Amino acid sequence: MVHEGTHQTDGAPTGRTRREALGTIAAAAGGLVGVAGTASAAPVATVTGSGGSYETTSGGSTVHTGGDLAEAIRAGIDALPDGRSSREEVLVEASGDISEQIFVPSYTDLNLQGSYYASGIIPFYADQVESITIRNLTLEGDVSMGMRIRRADDVVVDGITMEISSGIGIRIDDAYNDATPERTTDVRIGTVEISGAGHHSVETYGVTGFTADTVRTWDSGGCGLLLNNTDDAEVGLVDATRANEGGGYAGFRCANDAGPNIHVERVEAVDCGRGIFTVSNSGGITIDEVYLEGNSGNLIQDSRDVTIRSGEITETGSSGVRIDSRNDDRHPHTRNVTITGCDINNNAGYGVRETGPDTESNRIEGNGFCSNGDGAVETYADSTVVTGNTYDCSGVPGGGGVPPAIDPYLRVDGGEWQETATVSIDAGQTVEFGPHPTEGGSWSWEGPGVAADTRAIEVSPTETSTYTATYTDSSGESSTQEFTVEVCSPSTLTPYVRVDGGEWRETASVSIDAGQTVEIGPHPTEGGSWAWDGPGVSSDTRELTVSPTETGTFTATHTNACGATATLDVRVTVGPAGPAAIDGTVPTDPNGDALYEDLSGDGTLNFPDVNTLFQHTDDPAVQDHVSAYDFTGDGLVDQQDVLALFEMV
Repeated sequence: MVHEGTHQTDGAPTGRTRREALGTIAAAAGGLVGVAGTASAAPVATVTGSGGSYETTSGGSTVHTGGDLAEAIRAGIDALPDGRSSREEVLVEASGDISEQIFVPSYTDLNLQGSYYASGIIPFYADQVESITIRNLTLEGDVSMGMRIRRADDVVVDGITMEISSGIGIRIDDAYNDATPERTTDVRIGTVEISGAGHHSVETYGVTGFTADTVRTWDSGGCGLLLNNTDDAEVGLVDATRANEGGGYAGFRCANDAGPNIHVERVEAVDCGRGIFTVSNSGGITIDEVYLEGNSGNLIQDSRDVTIRSGEITETGSSGVRIDSRNDDRHPHTRNVTITGCDINNNAGYGVRETGPDTESNRIEGNGFCSNGDGAVETYADSTVVTGNTYDCSGVPGGGGVPPAIDPYLRVDGGEWQETATVSIDAGQTVEFGPHPTEGGSWSWEGPGVAADTRAIEVSPTETSTYTATYTDSSGESSTQEFTVEVCSPSTLTPYVRVDGGEWRETASVSIDAGQTVEIGPHPTEGGSWAWDGPGVSSDTRELTVSPTETGTFTATHTNACGATATLDVRVTVGPAGPAAIDGTVPTDPNGDALYEDLSGDGTLNFPDVNTLFQHTDDPAVQDHVSAYDFTGDGLVDQQDVLALFEMV
């Protein structure tokens, strides 16, 4: 990534960055805090010295000398009048190491003009105080926290520079982790610049009434500015570089019931874990302008009434902005988020992506989208409005040339939308295609019986078909998406039977004598599953073998690979036992009509069968089985039946 301007390797700024050149900030116009909250008269106490030799004076007299800077500063604070009701100033012109924590009591203006180093401690601390000022501090070291203020009212912090390698820069809270939390109120921050914090650079928790002119940070392990459980906040500029780079914290973050009435004029975040991040029931947050470049993400989650009014969001490692709700009952879902007036370009995912569950009623309006990897906008909720945006890359440096992304959506018979390009239906069902993006550009369709130029179309194919959507964005780049509809029709079933292991015959009806065995083997022989129902039968195989003692119907149900079912009935008629052998040969009924035309037993009707009947018409083997040889149907077996059989050959 290339930025205009430079940064020193230790994180301190040496030139005007590209993002600073892109917008004006509140600090340039005089700021929000100024000198409010400072003592109006001359200092009551002054600390001078360096290198282990310090002197504290007050009222023209020396009140302390020694080699410990912290003791010298405490002596200056102790020199302030007891019972005072307004701020009195301690001017610290000395520089050096601070070895012990310095407690700042009520009505104290601590004006720190030197440079200081501290290790493993919180050098400046206040608790249950009012009307304090800490200003003009330059601090280095591996501190636990550079400054902590708890359960306070009327706090001013201004002109702070920290180059630290651990801990938190500034933390202002309500002692929520103690047994007696009490909100801190009326906090005013002028300009704060912090580099190298091991965790958050500036953090609040349990604060009502917070203003900040400029919070500028580099290379923190956590957030640049984090507002926890803070309301009625007015911030000029948050400028964060590499805040938790590659992680989940943000240049500017609101969390843990932050809000309402949080207003930020401008957020600049470059190469941060996230540029902006609101979460855990935060709401009532307005950011007038953003410049978010090269961050891993920007996330609005479990938040309500959040607005970004203008700016640029570019080169994000995921979607430019993600609007989301977690599946978690601890926090309400996200709603009423507005992203407007932004140029959202060259992000790896969508320009704006909305995800669930339950996220609703958001608004993506009047933004310019270009060259976002997955497309311009992805919505989750039908109640979210996407309107008035543009998709023209012509004015974006390096814009265009990237085919737009198409997200396939379809639904069957008016059901729920599914993000897929393939679906199986039953014949007669209707499929509606509704690909994204939902606005901008133009569409065209091709497919069986289809020629349309709308984004959404409906089809009712009778066979498996493929439909192709072409989307052309406003810069002239095109992409295509194929949709495949597999029509699931029942398979055609063909009946095959054989009796007593004989030849297979294509028939759904057969007559047998009691005691004979029937095999039923319908087609298709492969694919799907089978189920049988009938007298004394329950089977899931394709072939069924039965030896019924009475006439019955056997029903096969076949379910094919796509779930369609078809049924087949096979009728087995059971007659009396067949006729006796003639000359040692048992006649057969080759066509299953209960008449035994094959008297020679060779399986076919031919002239030898006619000759056998002619020779044995009066034999008991024939006369005892009249129904088997009564080819004329007159109830007798005689020469007329011989003639009738002859005519059948």
